[in-house]
Amino acid sequence: MENLEFLDCSMTSVEDHELKEFVERHPKLKTVVAISTECNYSYIPTIDLLNYNSPGSTIKSLEYAITNNREELAEDCIRFIAEKLNTNHHRLNDSEITGFVNALCYVLREAKDERTKYEAIQCFATSSFFETKRFFELFWLEVPGIVKLLFKSWKHLHRSEIQRKTALSLLLSIFEKMVNFLRMGKILQDRLLYFVMERTVELSCKYPENIRKVTSILIEAPRLMSMDQYVAMCNDRKVIKALFEYAHYLITLDPSSYQQILETIVSHLNQASENTLNHLVSNCQAVEKCYEQIMLISYSPSTDSKNNLSKIVLRLIPFINLNDPDEKNKALMACSILSLLLAKNLIENREYVNTLLKEFNDSWGRSNILDCQNITDILNSIFTSEYSTDESIRFGLILIFKFINAFGWKPTAYWNWMKTTLEGIQNNEKWMRNTRESASSVLNEMSTIEKKWISH
Repeated sequence: MENLEFLDCSMTSVEDHELKEFVERHPKLKTVVAISTECNYSYIPTIDLLNYNSPGSTIKSLEYAITNNREELAEDCIRFIAEKLNTNHHRLNDSEITGFVNALCYVLREAKDERTKYEAIQCFATSSFFETKRFFELFWLEVPGIVKLLFKSWKHLHRSEIQRKTALSLLLSIFEKMVNFLRMGKILQDRLLYFVMERTVELSCKYPENIRKVTSILIEAPRLMSMDQYVAMCNDRKVIKALFEYAHYLITLDPSSYQQILETIVSHLNQASENTLNHLVSNCQAVEKCYEQIMLISYSPSTDSKNNLSKIVLRLIPFINLNDPDEKNKALMACSILSLLLAKNLIENREYVNTLLKEFNDSWGRSNILDCQNITDILNSIFTSEYSTDESIRFGLILIFKFINAFGWKPTAYWNWMKTTLEGIQNNEKWMRNTRESASSVLNEMSTIEKKWISH
């Protein structure tokens, strides 16, 4: 004992006067660890005392705890640092602040215990210092690396799914802080903004409890970017594709967020290049997703979502090749959406949509392809609306023609409804002659099919 140089009395009931007496009786003592004791704030000039009496001592205490796998001590140190960075950061100088932040990053890199990493993530998420102008100015070059380190640390949390979900909510709070910095009129580095956006959309459909935070980030970040950053983001295929998937995910879970994401998609597509738009049509099932969504909300009272879907489809439809057999189903879905919205009087440029439908009708007539779900809902809307046009009626007639040839005849109420509807169009002078003649042609086809079935 007379040669004792190191003592760890952390997490004991030792008091200040006892520790000082012990040090006096052991002159060779060099280091004492007194974390989580009554001596947390003691100072003994003759030894290296690891406790919370100064920022430097606190950092040494944390490093000691991590190095020696003392998880409880490490967590206690992190909570102490978190409190300092939350309430007293204005009393710390730049070097002390830098020491604390570097110590937290050290934890994220080196700690083996997941709970310890979680505490460090929580500190970044909840301490007010990390949303101040001072933080961004002091760590301007380091912020992208810190955010990536936080995301990497979250990905390695596997022990508890509850802890992992909670940590994700904290991580998204950190992403929100990055976005909120833009409100100060500042511009973040491109690599940081893109990382935040890409990681957010990557996580968007996996954890429904974070819908509000995810939606907030995806909506607010583009609004606050510089124009160059925004244009680049609008052509980030990974982000655009994920936005379509996220909208599809939200439609029944959160209609309000769904509407907001649709507005964001419309804005992105207005700035997207032709290559990006073509990629969405060809590789991302963007048209198919729009079709499924319009069928889900076709009878809902919300008109904003329908209007935005029409804008999306109008932006994508020029990139569908009507003469390519592989593109026919996409064209069918797109025109189904436009006809449905035309019937509901939710299309602003009706003349332009009629032109598109006419082009489609003239091309589609030579095709025998039909692969369109919920066709009955579309036909009902088209044929019963006062806002339908000749071209949308013709489109509906083409759908019926393909429908009856694809599925044949069965004595159902729907078959009878189609016949009655076609007879009404045939005899209504409101429609142009070629529209009425198209109705007659489909009626004749139905009659032929009926005779074949009856004779068999």
